[in-house]
Amino acid sequence: MGWLLSRKQNLHPIHICQRSEADAHEESEEHHHHEEHRKLVGYSVYAAALNGLLLLMYEGATAATMELLSCSAVHDGLYVFRAAEQECYTAWQYPLFLLLVLLFVVPLMLPILCSQLEKRWPSSLDAYANQHVLQGSYSKNRRWWETVGLLRRMMLLSFATFILNPVGRALAIFTGCLIILLSHLFFKPNANKYYGWVESAFLSNLCLLAALEVPKAVYAYLGLPYGETQMAEAIGWTAAVLVLLPLAWCFVVLLSHLYVTYVPLVKQKCSQALHILSVN
Repeated sequence: MGWLLSRKQNLHPIHICQRSEADAHEESEEHHHHEEHRKLVGYSVYAAALNGLLLLMYEGATAATMELLSCSAVHDGLYVFRAAEQECYTAWQYPLFLLLVLLFVVPLMLPILCSQLEKRWPSSLDAYANQHVLQGSYSKNRRWWETVGLLRRMMLLSFATFILNPVGRALAIFTGCLIILLSHLFFKPNANKYYGWVESAFLSNLCLLAALEVPKAVYAYLGLPYGETQMAEAIGWTAAVLVLLPLAWCFVVLLSHLYVTYVPLVKQKCSQALHILSVN
């Protein structure tokens, strides 16, 4: 009888509700764990590859559009940098400005697109593949960082294209690179800290290279020869070293990652082998 009473107490509606909530929580955690460890198979691999290809095409279209809009001041007029006989801001360039607006809007739509994919097709592997390309390398609270990456590149291209004064252009690009570096260090968007370290190294290098362009811009603004000066030679060698530094940093980060991942495993295997030998 005591067992029956205790059984009835366990079946009280409050206990049943608490158990159901706990079970639901465990199931949601298991489902979330499963979602994070999906494997791309079948056509989902091609969906991910197509998404990456579209991102590369977007960057190429942005660079080509900016190049066609890049102008240089010659005497009293503005001419296209790649075609010196063509005047700037004529009728044939107007559609390019509309394309530029469209290219600016596309990155802003990426978070909305990922949200809709998750809501409408939560179990679709193709939808997950596209989300993984756009958000997979970023932490949970920074899933929108791909938009920032595309917009910051467009910002630097805009500075290089539309600011005609060489000193102002160099200072604007350096300021933009510095803001990009500081925002990366502040928000820490990468889910993997090693990738974050590599990105920080590349952004720091980019900031330094932008700073080295300021003296060259000053010489160009004053109309003084720059290529044969000692400053130009020193800056050239410094820039060459800075280009190689991120590659060396990538090698260091790779070694650190391998050390943290495999050295404890090797130590564990060695200790197990020594234990077996000691028992025998």
